[in-house]
Amino acid sequence: MKKQTYQRVFFTLFFLTSSAAFSSDRPIGFAALDGQGSQYLPGGTTGGAGGTIVTVSTLADLKYYAGQTAKYIIQIAGPIVSPTPGTVTVKSSKTLIGIGNDAALVNHGLNLNGVSNIIIKNLTLRDYYMMGDYDGKLNDYDAVALRNAHHVWIDHCHLSRAGDGLLDMTYASGYVTVSWTIFSHHNKTAIANGPSSGSPLGTYTFHHCWFDNTTQRNVTGEWADVHVFNCWMLGLRSYGMLPRSLTRMRLENLYFQQGKDAYYETSGGLVEAIGCILDSMTGLAVASGNDFVLPYPYVLNHAADVPALVTSQAGPGGFDKWMGPPVIRINFRPAGAPDVKGMLSDTGAAFANRGNGYTYGWNADNTANAFWRQTRTTKEGETYLVPVDADFRRNAFLTTASAGRFWEIALANGWYHVTLMCGDPGDPRNLFPENNIPRLNSVLLEGILFEDPDGAVLWDYDEYQTVVRVSDGRLTIAQAPGSSDSAALGFVEIRPALAPVSAAARGPGLACRIYPGTWSFLPDFDALSPAAKGAVRDFTLNSLPVPPPFGAVLEGYLNVPEDGWYTFSISSSDGSRLFVNSIEVVDNDGVHGPQEAAGSILLQAGLHPIRAEYFCRSSPNPAVFWSGPSFAKRPLEADRLTRDWLYGDFTGSGRVDMEDLSCLAGQWLYEAGWETDGGRIDLTVFARMAQNWLAETP
Repeated sequence: MKKQTYQRVFFTLFFLTSSAAFSSDRPIGFAALDGQGSQYLPGGTTGGAGGTIVTVSTLADLKYYAGQTAKYIIQIAGPIVSPTPGTVTVKSSKTLIGIGNDAALVNHGLNLNGVSNIIIKNLTLRDYYMMGDYDGKLNDYDAVALRNAHHVWIDHCHLSRAGDGLLDMTYASGYVTVSWTIFSHHNKTAIANGPSSGSPLGTYTFHHCWFDNTTQRNVTGEWADVHVFNCWMLGLRSYGMLPRSLTRMRLENLYFQQGKDAYYETSGGLVEAIGCILDSMTGLAVASGNDFVLPYPYVLNHAADVPALVTSQAGPGGFDKWMGPPVIRINFRPAGAPDVKGMLSDTGAAFANRGNGYTYGWNADNTANAFWRQTRTTKEGETYLVPVDADFRRNAFLTTASAGRFWEIALANGWYHVTLMCGDPGDPRNLFPENNIPRLNSVLLEGILFEDPDGAVLWDYDEYQTVVRVSDGRLTIAQAPGSSDSAALGFVEIRPALAPVSAAARGPGLACRIYPGTWSFLPDFDALSPAAKGAVRDFTLNSLPVPPPFGAVLEGYLNVPEDGWYTFSISSSDGSRLFVNSIEVVDNDGVHGPQEAAGSILLQAGLHPIRAEYFCRSSPNPAVFWSGPSFAKRPLEADRLTRDWLYGDFTGSGRVDMEDLSCLAGQWLYEAGWETDGGRIDLTVFARMAQNWLAETP
């Protein structure tokens, strides 16, 4: 009885607050415009909206539905891994959206040729690179290729380690927006071109993207208008923004860090740079200005806020969206070697020692430790000599026939999430046979065995992720028993468990905000004004007296019982997301029927901020589940949820004001038997409210 009354109390005041602000889920920038001429599309980029919704988990199904001429929303479940490189052809009016946090296309790219109206969202495209083809001279393996394509929106994706370019947009492409996307560990990042003559110019918007350990073309444009704002350019090793051939670039509030040649002009291209920060940069930063006027609205964040913003929100959902302690990143490379393109220096860790008599650091002349090998490659009749190992996987050869090598990384005791890349650097064309030594990747990370999932395959690299507990002050990476000859370490990233927070006054349940509206993807709720505010007992929303369609944000704290690895999942009709400690752990976005998506995170015991976002068009039926180190999957219990609360603040506004008094008076008239803190609503209740009113109201 008390719980039912509690819910009614909060929901009686929903529509006493400010009116709703409606928002669309359209992209920001050129992809939202109608276009012109041969690139005209009324309404801008909508993808497969209104089409058939399908879920695929195989390459064959993905190719089939992406290649149909009808509208489709194609949901990609889990990683799709191809043993051989290839391309998925995408026809017009398609939405490709990853479900959950592990949706990926591995060793295949997306080809958008002569098409329009495409949305690519919440998807990782990686490991399309062929060893020995660092410059993409032999294999034109682009992660995403646009050829004479227009009205394309790429949002919250991660493009990494492709063959030629991560994102090639050429042959009169335009009206493209790339937002909240990560480009990492690659040579040629992005081209934004229009036609070599004639019109219209290519039109491109990049915003809130993270360029991480990339080398050149960050971004390069020809015959185009390119707008770039609020991006983080970390570790550029050749050059950043480069307009050529009558291209106008407008750069606003970018954060360039630890790289060189942030931006400059050539061949008639012009840069306008406004509010950018150059942190530990060398080389050129040349901007002559231009007359580029933006034809669409947008909101800028401060440049100083950009690294934290894109770290926490760019890319697909998952543990990589990190807002905790600094990530320890180690790139294995010779200390005395020339600058290795795309590699940052090691950060955040001290090395205790290395086995077999080696100390930290490398002797570049000692080929038993680090190879600067080369191979030949041919493209379009020309022969090139290219480095095999300068491909963003600078190699620390770990294992030997005598099984005597290891790394020890000094760390405080506790739980860590570790990403490790290792592989076999060989020569795929067999032009240098001495580089091709059959071997099986097999390493131990704190005693956990990792083996090459492809077997003894040359020129093959793989990423491994695990959770480990350090108890002796060091993380050990060692050769595994039975491994042959050598495995090469590319990089390791180490993330400690997230610490709890302290919260002051807490009440039961979760703060709730309601936003009437219809969307295809979750909007930025923080940029909207809610139509109603209050509180709910848990994540279910089944007692909410508000008819669909609407969106909802539920926020509070989760009491985590013990240190460990926790998996959360959301079941919902239509879009939903779950954040823990500001990290997006689960992404279940898009228009769909009832479906569940999951993600995991490493947490210390105690209170952790938790936030769920929903939108629904018909039936509001969300549910949140979790599992932990000592319990199996189950619904997340209401008694583990609390919220910031001030006595008398029934609206969840953080203050006691007239809205709360109206709520209380209305509830008293509605049900005089309602209880709070075990007592009836009487003068004592008003006295306590008055105290907080005087303290909180200006």
